[in-house]
Amino acid sequence: MSGKTDSKKSQKTLGEFTDAFKASVEYVKPQWDAYLRRYQLWRGVKPPEMDNTISRIWINLAHSMVQQRLPLIFENVFSHPDYLTLKSDAPEYDLMADGAQAWLRDLLDDKIKIRSDAMTTVQTALIGGTGFRMPYVRYVEREGRKVPLISSKDIDFLNVLPSPNGSRMNPDDYHRDDAVDWVHVIDWWREDKIKAAADNGEPGWNKDQIGKLLANESPGYEGEEDNYKNQFKQINGMSYEGYGRAYANGKNVPEGMRKRRVVHWLCRTRHVIVAEDAYVIYDGKPPMGEGVIPLVKYAITPDLKNFYGISMIEMVEDLIMAIVMNFNYRMDHMLGVMFPTTWIRSDLWQGKSEDDFIPRPYSVNKFPSSVSDPRNAIFYDRRPEVSQQTFMDEDRMKSFLQSVSGELETSGSYGDVVGNRSATGVTTIAGALRARPNMEAAILEETGFREEITLLLKLGDIHINTKQTVPVPRMTGATAWREISPLDITDKFTVQLHGARYMADQQQSFQKLMSLYPYWNNNPGVDSFELNRQVASTHRIIPDPEKVFVPPAPPALPASPARPSASQGAAPGGAASMMDIAQAPRSMQRENSPSAQQGRTKELRVF
Repeated sequence: MSGKTDSKKSQKTLGEFTDAFKASVEYVKPQWDAYLRRYQLWRGVKPPEMDNTISRIWINLAHSMVQQRLPLIFENVFSHPDYLTLKSDAPEYDLMADGAQAWLRDLLDDKIKIRSDAMTTVQTALIGGTGFRMPYVRYVEREGRKVPLISSKDIDFLNVLPSPNGSRMNPDDYHRDDAVDWVHVIDWWREDKIKAAADNGEPGWNKDQIGKLLANESPGYEGEEDNYKNQFKQINGMSYEGYGRAYANGKNVPEGMRKRRVVHWLCRTRHVIVAEDAYVIYDGKPPMGEGVIPLVKYAITPDLKNFYGISMIEMVEDLIMAIVMNFNYRMDHMLGVMFPTTWIRSDLWQGKSEDDFIPRPYSVNKFPSSVSDPRNAIFYDRRPEVSQQTFMDEDRMKSFLQSVSGELETSGSYGDVVGNRSATGVTTIAGALRARPNMEAAILEETGFREEITLLLKLGDIHINTKQTVPVPRMTGATAWREISPLDITDKFTVQLHGARYMADQQQSFQKLMSLYPYWNNNPGVDSFELNRQVASTHRIIPDPEKVFVPPAPPALPASPARPSASQGAAPGGAASMMDIAQAPRSMQRENSPSAQQGRTKELRVF
């Protein structure tokens, strides 16, 4: 292909990209405004309403609410040690499921460290309603050969711009009307990474455009996103311009470390990378196959068919401001009571300063002879005491806040059930308090974590072609490792997570057990050993119940009477006879004894 033809193709692609980018920017502008406002509430930035008060005390309720909900969600999602299982899509993949599960668990727990790495994503979902993560693969040099490094990372809320005509990222059928057509992801790449991409020889990379990009010292662009993002230069430590802007503008950075702004245009059948809004450096196939966008959306509460979810702070934003302003106005009034406004007659003021009239212990002051009584020359404008109505209003607002956000007070919301020490009441109140976090965890589990793990499995299927060595969980020693065949790592599985739903089932099962256990315990018709063993095994009270519960010893056989003589007419052998009627129950007792049954089991052979 000639350079002129390639230039025309790049210009056409750049025009398509620019039109799509403008549409996405217009769509996300209201979401950016709302997210930045709620982020300031969570981050502790005082809103402008605080300037109307003297106290200016900012009670960061939004931060405490988010940080209280966060561990409950993670506890629900990762409650079970084996929180991840794979269900094969066809019978021939059943034998591969165990190896793929072991590889996935090692990748999530030890490589990505999903429990801590996804913390930022879930925080963003709680604050702004939606969070984003991107699975990716990077090849590294190890022992003289390039091996794939599969991982996943959090994407900033302001760096994702979806198409304005969809709500689902990766549905099973991407032709659905609620599936987004494209997503823009903003990133910053080092120049040495861009050069390496141009030299690897893979199709899709445009060396001519990359050369023009690296030769241009000053981009001089002003894209749609740049015009908007300049309004949000800095929000209490969070710079929207990105961590790479200093490297992009710096002149004294080391060779290859200068960063360039790139935008991934992720379409269903196409992947385009545009650098600095002017250079199409890549135009090729999607990295995970047709129809798959390599991005995961975490939504805490879906908003019908809208792309962005509903924030936890969004529902109580006004209540938070009302509570904080009520508190500050009370503090201002109390200051007026403690430090009242002082009115001083002008002849007493002459030659004095304000500090001379501030009340101090053991102070001695002079006043002119023209003033017979200083109390007539000074008036303290003391405010009245605050009525109890203001405190009652604050309690009501806190109750509304707890009800709307799902954070109910344990001792006051249900008639002091906990204080009554009722076991059934405590279980009920605990279930009610965890209902909202359980629902949110279930949504994140299905729409966020499960989709991310599915994409990681797709990346493994595409890029891993050598044996993988992973540790065996809950084992130690030199032999606590296993090899996973690359054939086992395939995307022919359905990912199933056992987090929030498992916890709900366990809670219901435990409630039923607590109701029935008093009737079963010490019941002569119930085997106590088997009951306790199954309870411990089902609810994981102890790790190894078989070593704790000892089966009861079999009942001792009664002493056999002296064998009757032949003259007494006893029947031969052990069979019962009419002449010895007591022999029948003894014979049946020996036949059904645990020792006889155990011996019979050991001697059973199949030919």
